[in-house]
Amino acid sequence: MKNFVFLGDSITDAERLWIPEYNGLGNGYVQLLAEKLSNNFTVINKGHDSFTLPFLLRNLETDCLSFSPAAVSILIGINDIGVAKNTGKSLRAQEFASNYDTLIRRLLEASLSSVFLLGSFIFSRPQEYLNWLPEVREVENTIENLARQYQLPFLPLQERMQKSEKQYGTEMLTPDGIHLTPFGHKLLAKWWLEAFADLY
Repeated sequence: MKNFVFLGDSITDAERLWIPEYNGLGNGYVQLLAEKLSNNFTVINKGHDSFTLPFLLRNLETDCLSFSPAAVSILIGINDIGVAKNTGKSLRAQEFASNYDTLIRRLLEASLSSVFLLGSFIFSRPQEYLNWLPEVREVENTIENLARQYQLPFLPLQERMQKSEKQYGTEMLTPDGIHLTPFGHKLLAKWWLEAFADLY
């Protein structure tokens, strides 16, 4: 059975180490996708609470390449923005782009058959998160440009989350403006499958 590794921060992590009944998959979108992918892949969740892109890169060998995966899905970036915002600094956009480029190149050099990239997202409440939107869009644009450069599939999420927030209400999607409710994870898994189901 081929391995499919999911990398990211706490949104991907989804308490994977604390909920034994989910077999290390967490209780979020990865667990939902594992049910759909189980006929063809062994799904491995290596999301880490609080991870930024540099931490993901630092752990890439242990968390990903050591499994010789056939496919990898990546959702990272919101903590990079959060660190900048919470320390009164601006996002180092060029450094983020360079690190993400390195991430992609290391994965492609490992001869993976599929690499799926997802954009970051934020919600409108608490209201202070509206100040994060320019950086969220910058990160999303950076990932999209790299996806185009390397001809990789990309799923933008900010606009989808904004539309869903208006349709269903903030509380249905997020408990805190960053993480997802069970319903939010269901939407993310649905969009993932719609975007990538024919590509792996």
